[in-house]
Amino acid sequence: MLAAVDTSPLTVDVLLKVAELARRCDGEVVVLHVIQSDDAEIVIGKRGHRLWDNVLVGSVSQAVLEKSLIPVVV
Repeated sequence: MLAAVDTSPLTVDVLLKVAELARRCDGEVVVLHVIQSDDAEIVIGKRGHRLWDNVLVGSVSQAVLEKSLIPVVV
């Protein structure tokens, strides 16, 4: 799961909810802390377990690449 948060008052509620959902499905969470800036970019790593993961980006990285309005470095 990917949880994108900023410094708003909703941040704690979002993190608690995503943690609860991850526990229910024995999943993992990637937290993306977003800071508003004119010259911002997202730097995200990829971690693969299969042979093809060395060539392709993972599902979280792909989702960030598709949805981001600012540059993304993988």
